[in-house]
Amino acid sequence: MIEKIRIHEIANELGITSKDVVEKASELGIEVKSAQSTVTIQEAESLMNFIMNSDTSTQEVEVKASSSSKSEIHKAVVEKEEPSEEKYTDDQTNNGETKMTKEELANEMGVGIDMVTKICKDLGIENTEITKEAQVDIKIKYLALFKKKLIDQNTQFKQEKTEFEKYMKEQKQALEEKLIEEELKHKTKLEEQKIKTLTQLKDEFLKSIKTDYEKIHTKLDDLIQKELKLTQWQQELNQSEKMFSQAKEIFESQKEKVLNEYKEEIANEKEIFTHRQEAQKVSKLEEINKIIEELYKTKEIDINKKEESIIQKESKLKIQENEILAKEKYLESQEDLLYKQAKEKVSEEIKTYQDKLKYHELEIQKLKEELFDLKDELDEHEKFKDRDLPQELKEKNSELRILKEKIEEIRKQKREIESKKEIDFLSFEVEMKNLYQENQNFRIEIESIEQLRSENNILSEKLKEISFLKSENQILQNRLDSMNQLFTQSKEKELRVEDIRREPFLKRELDSEINVTDEIKYLDSIESNMKTYGVEYPRRLLNAFHTALKSAEYSPLTVLAGVSGTGKSELPKLYSHFGGFNFLAEAVQPTWDSPESMLGYYNTIENKFDSSNILKFLLQTAQSKNDSQFGWQESMNMILLDEMNLSHIELYFAEFLSKFELRRGKDGVNLDIKLGAGMNYPLPLDRNVLWIGTMNEDETTKALSDKVLDRSFAINFPRPDKLLSRGKLKTLDEIKKFEYLNRDTWNKWLQKESVFTKDNIEVLYKYKDIANKINDYLTPTGRAIGHRVWQSMEYYINNHPLVIQNIHNEDELALNVKYAFEEQLVQKIMPKLRGIETHGKEKEVLHNIREIIHQNDFKITEDFELSMDNPYGQFIWNSANYLKED
Repeated sequence: MIEKIRIHEIANELGITSKDVVEKASELGIEVKSAQSTVTIQEAESLMNFIMNSDTSTQEVEVKASSSSKSEIHKAVVEKEEPSEEKYTDDQTNNGETKMTKEELANEMGVGIDMVTKICKDLGIENTEITKEAQVDIKIKYLALFKKKLIDQNTQFKQEKTEFEKYMKEQKQALEEKLIEEELKHKTKLEEQKIKTLTQLKDEFLKSIKTDYEKIHTKLDDLIQKELKLTQWQQELNQSEKMFSQAKEIFESQKEKVLNEYKEEIANEKEIFTHRQEAQKVSKLEEINKIIEELYKTKEIDINKKEESIIQKESKLKIQENEILAKEKYLESQEDLLYKQAKEKVSEEIKTYQDKLKYHELEIQKLKEELFDLKDELDEHEKFKDRDLPQELKEKNSELRILKEKIEEIRKQKREIESKKEIDFLSFEVEMKNLYQENQNFRIEIESIEQLRSENNILSEKLKEISFLKSENQILQNRLDSMNQLFTQSKEKELRVEDIRREPFLKRELDSEINVTDEIKYLDSIESNMKTYGVEYPRRLLNAFHTALKSAEYSPLTVLAGVSGTGKSELPKLYSHFGGFNFLAEAVQPTWDSPESMLGYYNTIENKFDSSNILKFLLQTAQSKNDSQFGWQESMNMILLDEMNLSHIELYFAEFLSKFELRRGKDGVNLDIKLGAGMNYPLPLDRNVLWIGTMNEDETTKALSDKVLDRSFAINFPRPDKLLSRGKLKTLDEIKKFEYLNRDTWNKWLQKESVFTKDNIEVLYKYKDIANKINDYLTPTGRAIGHRVWQSMEYYINNHPLVIQNIHNEDELALNVKYAFEEQLVQKIMPKLRGIETHGKEKEVLHNIREIIHQNDFKITEDFELSMDNPYGQFIWNSANYLKED
């Protein structure tokens, strides 16, 4: 509980006006409006320090005056801290002063009773009732004690900070000294290692140079010999290539001439052959055409003969048909058989002729293929006919002679090259000496590079050590930053929470309370006020809604469904006003996809929390009217999510449902509100807030899942039989001014334990058996009534106002338990039947449940029949005619 102080109390203590305190508070950034405004103890302390420490050149006189007033206040405080025993005697108390007990004063100050008694003891106040003057002294004494406590804490924190800074400096100096020592040691070691490694490397390098020199010298000799051989071979190849290219050019020039001559001869012979081939082709084609014509003639003759035979057969068939017609009645069945047989014979004969035609066509195709084979043979013959093999042999022999002559010329050139070898060798030796000198220069450069590499390795090791020390320093710095962050983050969190709490949802004080304690009279008054307002609901619907709200421990959400315009949103509004509930109606948006959409989020651009009406409402219901002027913790409250299925309820309300599940049988369940920068504010989910939702079912809405249905009561609204007129539109306050319902009164109406005794518990067991039967019938559909569903139904029956009223009247109890169970069939079980096919195997399930309803004479029979009789072929519960019956 946050302790708070009013502005006029600070002004009285400092001896200045409340207006001056308000101005100083605005300069300090504390938002206050009047002398009645309250601030926290921390804000009061900072404000008093700011007023007392404000010392400028333009306000010297005022400062002196204020200092003198402070001294006077201090004297007054000292005098009040050491009062005489005579001051607080019963004889000197004025009858006109308002007195308070220690408990009342402790509640007003927001502190414990032990603190008040301790201050009274210090001040010498022994009376049980405390006068107004003594109350002021107690408050001043408390402020002085609290100020002293804050100063002690501040000085302690400063001491700890200085000690920590001193410790850090000492650690830093020790680390720097240790680093210098380690660096000197490391340098000496490196110098010694450097001398040793240089001597070793020098000896090894000289040895390796000698061995490398010998190896290189031998390799150079080998290379010289190989290069000489390669040059010789290269020269020989170049000469041979030249000779070969010349011979090739001669051959190509002669070859073109010969080829041109051969081509002309071949072309002439080809023309002669083509003329002959065409003549042969024409003659063969004429022969083939003659054969084909003869075949067609023979086939035509055969076909004509067959046709004549067919005509004859047809004439015979006609004769037979005439005979058969005469005997039509007797041989009617045989007519078709004979006709079919004759027809099959004719078709078979036609098929044989067709097969013969195909055979002749195949023979023609074979002749054509033979003709093409003859053409290919003629082409091959032409290829070999044009070539003169003896002449080609002579040409090849001449080419061989030319090549032999070329080889002889190459050998001569080779002898000349050998004579030039000695001259080239001398020039090569000179080049080798130059190369050796260059190699020596490269070795010197390699040595310098190796030295630089070793120095680079030493420097890299030093860099590693420096980076290690830097990382250690960074770890220590991070620890210091984290400690500072913990100190600043707590302040930042308080500022953000205060930003959320700054503006309440509605500035309504809990000043007038409903005095009705009888539950039935409470419902009667709500019903009569609704009628005065011009809205009438069936009393059974009102009782069902009231009982569903009472059963929020098991099903925290009450869903109101029905046709648009039947009063789904109106009922919670009227019930809350006439029943004393603080009320919020929030329209669900299709874009709601998370709890942040419903509650609000931290705006990093404006550096503030953009809270929604729901969050403001919940925060207001979590504050006591003793702590906050507009606190609603002591009253009952209601939130309406209008058109809740415009978005998937699991997206924005699933976390609430899971928290409500944890809250059952347990206190202190919170919902974390994200404040940004990894900070969360635990929002208490108290039982003084009840949740309602309305829904329509069309193409723009989302269906409720089993998870939501199991945790809610679904109440369908009946269609109106008669349309009612409203003579005069009145405001709600005109009919009845708002009076809040105390949560203690509501809690007295809740039956957390069973109202049934051993004598009448059988009434409830009867309906539990019915629920078990329905559960068994649902097995083929893959659906079931879970433990949570039955426990919620049982809790609902246990809290029904008519059941509680008639618990000792056996006949009335049986009737009202039946009504309550009937309502639970509609609210909890009928939604589970949605989508079951009204035909096929699943139809039997519905028939079995309908039989149970008939046998027990439930009022929902008509509604059940309407749910089965629809054009969709599925069970859809969308009526509530049973609520209209008394």
